[in-house]
Amino acid sequence: MTRDWRRWWIAGVAFAPFIVASVYMSAKPVPTKLARTHGGSAADFSTNPYLDAEGGRFRRTAVHMGTDWTVEVVALDEQAGEAALDAAFAEVSAVEARISEWKPDSEVSRINRGAGAAVAVSADTFAMIELALGVAAETGGSFDPTFLPLSLVWRIEAGDARAEVPPDEEIAAARAHVGFRRVTVDKAATSVALGEGMSLGVGGIGKGWAAGRVGSVLEARGITRYLIDAGGDVLAGAGPSSGQSWKVAVAGPGGETIETVELTHAAVATSGDAQRFREIGGVRYSHIIDPRTGRPAAKAASVTVRHKDPAMADAYATAAAVLGPEEALKFADRKEGLELLVVLPDGAVQKSAGFSSP
Repeated sequence: MTRDWRRWWIAGVAFAPFIVASVYMSAKPVPTKLARTHGGSAADFSTNPYLDAEGGRFRRTAVHMGTDWTVEVVALDEQAGEAALDAAFAEVSAVEARISEWKPDSEVSRINRGAGAAVAVSADTFAMIELALGVAAETGGSFDPTFLPLSLVWRIEAGDARAEVPPDEEIAAARAHVGFRRVTVDKAATSVALGEGMSLGVGGIGKGWAAGRVGSVLEARGITRYLIDAGGDVLAGAGPSSGQSWKVAVAGPGGETIETVELTHAAVATSGDAQRFREIGGVRYSHIIDPRTGRPAAKAASVTVRHKDPAMADAYATAAAVLGPEEALKFADRKEGLELLVVLPDGAVQKSAGFSSP
């Protein structure tokens, strides 16, 4: 998933749609107030920042993977909360260093530079790529981790964004280097081989994957009550206190809340073009590229996916945004544990039957 800048309201805390400065906030009890920002509605959270015998809630925000990450944990005291948040953000940094295609020393960058030959990677990076290829296969290529050549042609978000639609020949040339079926993986050697001229991009799965790794790190430390917001990819552990769920409100095109989801031990991810788009010749072009056609997706303004696995939610959200509401909802009906909500370009909302269920 790529970040949808329509706002997330999480556990009553509004995460505003701007990048937080690269400053680590010390772990402090969550303040008790109703949070609002830029127009949407907000949910109440605990009237006491300390949750009695269950501990206190501590939150930290920092920038990673080009967006703001916020992690909130319930811990017995400030020392435990501080340590848990240190471990969480250390894991984000470690995953980013391995998988970012924009970091020249990452494992994904090594794979891209070595296209045409097998490149050995860590077990964690291999597992992420294997998962991405699996989603690509089951979605018929509407999600495809080899999309990067097309993204570079369109340059929707680049500082040197082009002012005209790429010519058909340029799109066709890029498409010739896109195709998940031409990626070879060797599980025994944990190696990945791309076809000549191909490149991997993790924009549709990377933050979800990293969020899952952070959740595992917290669980290993005995922190079971947590909420992770990875720039719009949200993973919840157990609720903030016994009998409670984390509440995530999905905003519509005008910033209004169109759905509130109660979340425990599950993830939600949104893919959309609320602010990540470019107008060329009066036509709006999304940053989400359909790998099958080589052109920006245009069937949905945003898609929010609910799934137990954050990396799967991330990838399915991208695939559903490409598929459009009719195909995406049919796909969700066939997939146990997958629920989605689609906002159409005209603002209409369609969703699967179980999307709102706790």
